[in-house]
Amino acid sequence: MVEAKCAQVDAKQAAATCGDGQTQPRLNDEQWQALVALYRTLPHEHHDFFLASQHPSASPPLRRLADKYAMPARMWRHGICGFLKLLRYR
Repeated sequence: MVEAKCAQVDAKQAAATCGDGQTQPRLNDEQWQALVALYRTLPHEHHDFFLASQHPSASPPLRRLADKYAMPARMWRHGICGFLKLLRYR
């Protein structure tokens, strides 16, 4: 759910910057704090997933989930790169 929300924010930001060239209204402090909290939560969620999937007692199918779903690339795309782009455009 957190990843989907980050992807939604990324898409909204991309549409705003590639659209008609108008600038979006500035974010207030509460909105910035909510965005930072959202983007801070995603790496924590991915970290928890990696801990669970790479635990010594995890089954082989569970260990392969990170590769199957390209979790490192998804974390970079939605959790890190998206937030850096948001900061750059703001």
